[in-house]
This record gives sequence, structure tokens and C-alpha cells, in this order.
Amino acid sequence: HFGARLSRPWTARSCPRSLSKQPSRHSPISDVMASFSAMVPMVAGAAAANLLFGMFQLMTGAPTSRAAWSWQCTMYTGTSSAAAVYMDPGADNGLTCSDGTTLTCSCSADPCVGMNAALPSDLVCAGAGPDASNDGCFSLHHAYGTPPTALTLVAGRGSGTLADACGAAGILKVYGHAGGLDLLMSWGAIEAGRNDSSMVPASATECQHLCDSDSACKFFTFNDQGPSGGNYGYFRGLCFLQEELSCEGDAFSHYHGMISGPASCSSSDPAPTPAAGPAPTPAPTPAPTPAPTPAPTLAPTPVPTPDVEFADASIAVRSTAPFVLVASSFSVLVASI
Repeated sequence: HFGARLSRPWTARSCPRSLSKQPSRHSPISDVMASFSAMVPMVAGAAAANLLFGMFQLMTGAPTSRAAWSWQCTMYTGTSSAAAVYMDPGADNGLTCSDGTTLTCSCSADPCVGMNAALPSDLVCAGAGPDASNDGCFSLHHAYGTPPTALTLVAGRGSGTLADACGAAGILKVYGHAGGLDLLMSWGAIEAGRNDSSMVPASATECQHLCDSDSACKFFTFNDQGPSGGNYGYFRGLCFLQEELSCEGDAFSHYHGMISGPASCSSSDPAPTPAAGPAPTPAPTPAPTPAPTPAPTLAPTPVPTPDVEFADASIAVRSTAPFVLVASSFSVLVASI
């Protein structure tokens, strides 16, 4: 949380290496520690002690590169992560917002170092929303779930009306710079065994690939505050691999410079292919019942007509067998006449 302000700007050079060498009863460190003490009510128990002890180590003995954080404001032109622009504190040449104002980047200290975060004047104007570069798969200026503690310690959230998710997502692993992870571990902000400095993702896409390679990871949150390779390198590129939320409601929280999204941008996972089994035995196909053949209708047999020829007064009768008897009787009759 960055609500506490230092009584005056400080840098690594203003912090003494040892309290024994500081004769004055009042020192910049006492001012800083007094400011940090205001944070204790917001952090409970051992976490508060670890945080204050870590901050004390940071200011008294940490290398200059750790103390001199350099903050910038992140804006996404056209709501696209591919068109990120990083504004210096005090810049007033940002995008033109919907209300006609110009997006600005401000910081509570000058120079903007240490725990004083640079914040844009309007997160929506700075490009908060679905990422146009991947059809809305990523959410810009959003963290998945409620913001992780480690994130709130090293990244300014923003101002104005900020929406919160319905709950916190479980943290599986945090990738990032070894020095930054060591500090977060010493503050109790990351559980032992969940830090991994084997890779510092340079982009949200690289962070997503790390999530996709872990079967338990369902969503990710990537810290995109400040350009890659800048002085904020200890914490720029923090990549949180997260479990899926179990609560119902908003899944994302507004957070300056964060990019979050699912493990994969595929619209849907393919349906699982069932295991191959023996082919089912088809039921026997019954033989078709032939239609009944109608009995043939016999054509009527015509009565044969005898073919009779008369020649030379003799009668030749050509006939079929049924008429032989008739012809014989006729011959006898003629003979008797």
C-alpha cells in the first residue's frame, strides 16, 4: 500500500550505512520508519514484523539498485498491450480522455523513487479493459482476483473508483527477478517455495506461457509497470500463476499496469475423445418377407373352329380330336342317302 508518504524524498545516498554513524537524534531513517509504522495496522502479526524489518534492511544495507526504484505510468494506446506507452512522472501529454481532459502521470514525491508510486490520472483513459490485440483475451490494468499482497507492496494501484474481485485466487508460483523475489520473501509477502527466478517474463504473453505449462494454473497476473530493462527491473515482470477463483462475482480487480488473463486464449477446449472399445455387434437383419404372389388368371380356352374343305364331292375333314366322332357320323349319313 502506498498511502504512507515520506516526510521528504529519499534516495539510496541519503540513507546512512549504519545508525551508529548518525549523531543526530533525528534522521531520514527515523522519518521513514515512522511512516512505515502507520502501515502496521493494515498488516497483521508476523507479516507486519517481516515487512518493517525488510524495509529497514532495504534502506540501511541494500544495494542502490534496490532502493532507487524508478516509477512510470503505463498507458495502452487503443486499449492494446501491443501499443504500451510509459509516461514519466509529471508528464501531461497523455491520451485525451472521454471527458475532454488529458491523461497525466503524477507522483507523491520528486524524484519519484522508493515507495512513492507514479499513477495515471484515469485508469480507463489509460486503456483499462479488454485487450484489443488478442480479441479481449487479456484484461489491461486488471489483476485476477483481489490483488496479491506482494503486488500491493511494490506496485501502485491507481486512484478513483476501483472495482474489486469477489475473492483472492490461490498463488501457485511467482516468477521474477531474484533480487525482487528475495525482498518479497523477506517481507513475508511470498510463501517459501513459491518463488522462481529461473525466468523473468518480458511480456504478458510469456507469463501466460508459463501458466499454460502448469496444469494447475488457470489464470495469471503480470506486472507491466515500467518498461522492460528499466530501473524498476527488480519488480517489473513479476508473473503470478494463479488457481481459479471459487467465488461467484467479478473475477478481476482494477490495478494500474497489471495484465491478466487465462492460461490459454483458445475459445474452448476440445471435447475429450472417448477411449476406443470393441466395435458393437450389430443386431441381425431379418430377411425381408416377400410379398405374396397372386395366382395367375388363366385366359379362357376358345372352342376350336373346325377347318372343313370340300373337294370333288368328297369331304375331307381336318379337325381336332373332339370332332372325329362327329365327322364319322356325318359320313355314314351321307352314304345311306
